[in-house]
Amino acid sequence: MFSKAIFKQTLKANIKLWAIFTVIISVFLFIMIAAFDPKMIQGLMDMMGEAMGDMSERFSAMMGENS
Repeated sequence: MFSKAIFKQTLKANIKLWAIFTVIISVFLFIMIAAFDPKMIQGLMDMMGEAMGDMSERFSAMMGENS
């Protein structure tokens, strides 16, 4: 059951903590958006693809498949 009195008391007791977390998360989000570079992301994806391809070849060799 919902109690308005308890809700108001809890909100008043934790408003500062909630505000601090909101500000910190907003700053992190702003930094991530400002630092976003599609070229860098594409480079990371290419590197991961190369690593995964190499792992796939190694796994095939371990399984005895000739490629």
